[in-house]
Parts: sequence; structure tokens; C-alpha cells
Amino acid sequence: MKILQKMKEDPFVSIAELAEIFSVSQMTIRRDLQYIEKNELGGRENRNSGGRELSGNTASAFPGTVSASLASYLSGTGDSGQSPRQEYTYDYEEVHCVEEKKRINAFAVSLLRPGDVIVLDSGTTAGMMPEMIPDDLPLTVICYSYYIVSKLFDKPNIRLILAGGYYHRNTRIFSSEEGIRFMKQLRAQKVFLCASGIHADMGLTCTDQYIGDLKKAAISMSLEKILITDSTKFGKVDPGFFAAIEDMDRIITDSGISEEWTDLIRAKRIQLDIV
Repeated sequence: MKILQKMKEDPFVSIAELAEIFSVSQMTIRRDLQYIEKNELGGRENRNSGGRELSGNTASAFPGTVSASLASYLSGTGDSGQSPRQEYTYDYEEVHCVEEKKRINAFAVSLLRPGDVIVLDSGTTAGMMPEMIPDDLPLTVICYSYYIVSKLFDKPNIRLILAGGYYHRNTRIFSSEEGIRFMKQLRAQKVFLCASGIHADMGLTCTDQYIGDLKKAAISMSLEKILITDSTKFGKVDPGFFAAIEDMDRIITDSGISEEWTDLIRAKRIQLDIV
């Protein structure tokens, strides 16, 4: 309840700030947010079997970031077929499918070779990769995410290249036309991409077109295109298109993927790794 109250007071509070406020680790805050979502959402859906429900209009009480997304779940304003968020927030996405994302990233890291030049995308799945990269593995990492930079900054064998620009707080991304032009002058062996929507007809999508433009630049400069995504993204569509499914060389996902999607991906002759 103290976490919920703090998010009500400050809709833009981050996981790191909550951890500092309550003198606990960021992982503890993530677990607490998962607990809140699971138990409060469960209480709303199973109120007749003893579950709890928050009183009041929580959605309007939490405008903005992770708190707004959490509140929309708790107040029942979300649609079960699509994500209920109205605005993407990194902190909110960070606490979803954590174990699946860990397995996906562990496999992705196993594909890295000494001296590789890679592009790391800005999504929360790619955001887990930096901490899994061995300290003694020499790499050049091109990115446009503050979160990625912050996790790789102290790794002595990582050469960092940042495409800068305007900082978007909710996504933790730097974007600009100059940054995109800069990226297009570079080359990489591999790009690890994220998507918030994967649809058979509509392709790979993200929440905002400025993010899509960065992803397009990353694809254009990379030899191997690797999509790392949890299985909940399949069948969804978001506004920002950035690639067709067949533009990917490889897709790494979790065991929640359906047989239908497995057949579709393999029919397109895309390497599919289920972890």
C-alpha cells in the first residue's frame, strides 16, 4: 500500500527511485509490483471468492507511467485481447514475463562472439542482456537506450556507441534524425530487436513511430536480424510498424508460443529458437 501511495503521489516514480525510498533492492520492488498486479487483479476478477478489490477510481488516480498501467489493470479498464496500457512505460513492461525474458536473453548471449559488433534495441527484453554479458567478453555495442548504456558503462571490455538525441523518459530512449543518420553510417554483425506486437499480416510493431524509425535504422545496418520476444507479443498490433516478420533471420522466444505461430515462422524459413 505504501508503494501504491507513493505512485499516486508521483506518477513518474521509477523502480530505482522506489528501491531507494524504501531501502530495498530493485528486484524486491519488481517482485512487489508483480505481487500487487497478481493479487489486486486477481481480487477484482475473483471478488466473489474472497479476493480483494481496490476502492475508488484508481485509473484516474494514477496518470502517467508504470502506476497508470498498473492502475488500469486494477480498475478493470483494460481489454483482455490487448495490452491495457495507453502509454508505454519501461518500468511497467520490466516486471512482465521476467523468467521468460531471462531464458531468452541467456540464449541470446550464447550467440555472442568475441569482437562482435552488435546493436541492442531499447525494449525491456533487450534490457536484460547487458547484465548477462560476461565481463571478459570484448564487444562493440551500438544503442540508443539510456538503460542499456547505464548497464554497460562500467564493463571494461565493452566499446559503447550511443546514437543520441531527445530523451524520452517513458521509454528511456534517445531519438533524433541526426542519431538515425549516424546509425546508418555504422555496421554490425547482429541486431537484437524487440517488438510490442507481432502479427501475421501487420508485421512487427512498436508503440510509437519514433521507436520504429530507430529499429528500421538498426535493421538496415546489421547483417543478422534477431528478434527476442516473449510469447505474449504474438498476435498483437501497435501503431509503429518497423519490419515484416520475414525480415528477421532468427526469432528467440519462450515455450508459450502457439503451434500455429511455430508453423508460420518455420514456413517463412526463419530460424526459431524456443527456450
